[in-house]
Amino acid sequence: MNNSIKTLTAAALAVVFLSDAALAQDATDWQGTYAGGQISLNNPGITGIALPLNDGLSGGLFAGYNHAISPEWVLGGELAYDHKSSTDVVPGNNLELENTITARARAGYAVGNALIYGAVGYTSVGDYGFSAFGTRGSADGLSYGVGVEALLTDNLTARVDYTRMDLDLSGGALPGLGLKNNVISMGLAYKF
Repeated sequence: MNNSIKTLTAAALAVVFLSDAALAQDATDWQGTYAGGQISLNNPGITGIALPLNDGLSGGLFAGYNHAISPEWVLGGELAYDHKSSTDVVPGNNLELENTITARARAGYAVGNALIYGAVGYTSVGDYGFSAFGTRGSADGLSYGVGVEALLTDNLTARVDYTRMDLDLSGGALPGLGLKNNVISMGLAYKF
């Protein structure tokens, strides 16, 4: 995960520096509806079980709305969907997280061409389980995180986002346990 954090930091700096050509100067430039896609690096861990889990990749879509409440501040909401993340536990056995939906509120501060934001919301994993065991279940819980987004043009944005998911696994395969998933995402969005 340390290499992932270094990659995230480099990507966040690149997003901010590449945004110099855009013209955004205040929160009203972020106002409106947006939609995009993202690639995510998942680093899960199950509370109470010392399993060596590797990172897994996933891809998904997101859409939301921002509203400027002052010259610098933005409030909004976002809905995101990730298709599937598969994380190696041991050879031949993966922890799979499928059909993950997150609804969250965002608050952001506009700085030049960038929007620095925090988010909190609810995450539901429609299907999770270990591939070798055949048992499946659902999970849900709190998610929260931070990110930086930059205007590349008037309508195109790029972002780097960190989200922590604290999920309850009582819906099936691992009752009474929890899943902590650290997710680093890179995305592009179109602002309508």
